[in-house]
Formats: sequence, structure tokens, C-alpha cells
Amino acid sequence: MLASLFRLGNPRRSTSARTFMEAVSFAGSPAVRLLLTCVIAVLLFVQGRHRIARFFLVAVGGGSLLNTLVKNVVERRRPRSLLGVAQAGGSSFPSGHANGALVFSGAVTFAVWQRTRNRVATFIAGAAGAAASALIGYSRVALRQHHTGDVLAGYLMGAAWLAVLLRRYARVDSTLP
Repeated sequence: MLASLFRLGNPRRSTSARTFMEAVSFAGSPAVRLLLTCVIAVLLFVQGRHRIARFFLVAVGGGSLLNTLVKNVVERRRPRSLLGVAQAGGSSFPSGHANGALVFSGAVTFAVWQRTRNRVATFIAGAAGAAASALIGYSRVALRQHHTGDVLAGYLMGAAWLAVLLRRYARVDSTLP
């Protein structure tokens, strides 16, 4: 299946590949991530999972804020855009789509573990999140919205942010009766 996706061709030459990459990029956009974050947080609050809902909001919101701060400091220019593809605004480094996808999928995976304690469900959530994050990052480079290093930096920054939060969450969790 994955191999057939890459056979669609180069987004620079194939309109079907470009359309697919644009759809993937949109799925990883801040607007979609905000909507999904709100829905998941509300569901967690309604279920009485207040701590994990707050963790989820802090993880995703804080990751976006951190990404914006770094973008404003670095101010790296974006690559030249593809013909027919609208150029994204703002700075290029680090990729907010990659950062957000990784943080969002990591927070979802953690929420699944906290909610179910089921290793299989957690693995599936993590694998699906990793695949989606990888595809979103690839789409940003393929559409020439980011340099490869921007996407890798977004992943690294997102992983570091999640690690800090998870360590803090585990420390607080261990002190509870």
C-alpha cells in the first residue's frame, strides 16, 4: 500500500501526487489539529479524565507555542514553492506541521495508554500516529514548504517537549496517593 502511494509520482510532475500531498498537509494543519485537540479534550473532560485532558491541552498547545517562538527567533526563509502550490506564510524553521503532528500523536498515544492500559491499543495508536507524522512531514518537503532539516527539527523539538512533559507527569503521578 505504502509503495503504491510513492508510485503516484513526484508532486512536481504529477497532479494526483500533488493533490494527495496537499490533502495530507491539510490534515496536519494547525486548524485541523486545533479542532481535533478540542474534541479530544472535551471528551476526556466529560469522561472525568481531567488530568489527562489538561496534559493533552498543555502538550499540544505548548508544543505549538514553543514552535512559534523558535520560528520567530530563527526566521529561516522557505524553499521556492512549486508551480501551482501556494507558498505558506511565515518562517520555515522548524516545521510546525511536523512538530504538531508528532506532539499530537504522542499525546493521543499517551491518552490511549492512560485510558485503557492496553498495550495493543497503545501500540496501534502510536504506530498510526508515527505513520501520520512521517507522511505529514514528507508532504511538507515534497510540496517545498520546508527544507528537510526544518521537518527533522520539528520532530526533534516535539519529541523533546513530550519527553519533558511525560517526565513531569510521571513525577507528579508517583507522588499521588
